[in-house]
Amino acid sequence: MSETDRGLELPAAALAGLAASTPWLASARQRVALALRGGRLPHGLLLYGSPGGGQTPLAWWIAQLLFCRQQGLEPCGQCDDCVLFSAGTHPDLHWVGREDKATVIKVEQVRELSVSLTSKSFRGGYRVGIIDPVDTMNTNSYNAFLKTLEEPGERLALILVAQRTERIPATIQSRCQRVYVPRPPMDEALRWLRSTESADTDWPAYLEDCGGAPFAAIEAASAGEPVGPEMEAQLFDSRTTPDPMTLAQAWSKDRPAARLQWLELRLQRAIREQGEMSDQVNNNPSGRLKNSAAGRNIRGSFGLLDEVRRARQLEAGPANPLLLWENLLVGFLPATGQGTRRGDR
Repeated sequence: MSETDRGLELPAAALAGLAASTPWLASARQRVALALRGGRLPHGLLLYGSPGGGQTPLAWWIAQLLFCRQQGLEPCGQCDDCVLFSAGTHPDLHWVGREDKATVIKVEQVRELSVSLTSKSFRGGYRVGIIDPVDTMNTNSYNAFLKTLEEPGERLALILVAQRTERIPATIQSRCQRVYVPRPPMDEALRWLRSTESADTDWPAYLEDCGGAPFAAIEAASAGEPVGPEMEAQLFDSRTTPDPMTLAQAWSKDRPAARLQWLELRLQRAIREQGEMSDQVNNNPSGRLKNSAAGRNIRGSFGLLDEVRRARQLEAGPANPLLLWENLLVGFLPATGQGTRRGDR
């Protein structure tokens, strides 16, 4: 489940409230609010950052701010438009996301949104369209949306939520103001999670699973135990001899997307550690580094990282999860030195 999918389960007011409570979003909130009140807010906003960093809650907070009649730097929560927003019945709010079990936002959805946004405001204020996640649109969807972005009309705000901006055409990005949503420092994320969620949860482990993204950590905690400790032991402990087919069978059925994300983060960390060992990189004739995370040279580690990233792209589509994991692990385990018993090497 992605941050966007979690958003579908929560009412608009709850999402906006989450954004208001997060200290690492304060700078982005202030930037947007000052631009709005100063008459400098563009019609297109592209909110982007790591999965689970807070783009979705921020989008809904901005929508409420646009509707609020008090025209402050925060939504008042009391005016008629804020009440309609909180009830989920504001007639000038239009949202598009992935339909159930779909991997992309379809062109028909975008066309319906564009038609809806041609109508005048029911409340005499802003009309707001949210597309989340915009980076799951296909070429036809982008082309259908481009005219609306080029000719938005009066008092129309388009809020695009993304995780992978490289998937968004330049024609779309160039017509939006980009707002980066950073991941908070670990200590800040932990304080926020312990104050808003269960204080007894092992939040450090879930943050490790999710690359430090707090909203992703909340979803991971609701799905089960952290995947990182188990995968660390299975993949990178030289005392174990994992069977790729057995692991593929288990992991393809148990949070495969979360496991692939952890694996990518783990390899990235290993490569950084290898790169910091500059003397060994430059002077080691074998090219091998003393790092259990990769078990081979830096070039090989980058190759493994590319394989995991390709697997993540395939997993987001219609690929068979079992075959995907089998293909990945059959090559991955020997490459890390885990494909054979220590005595057989």
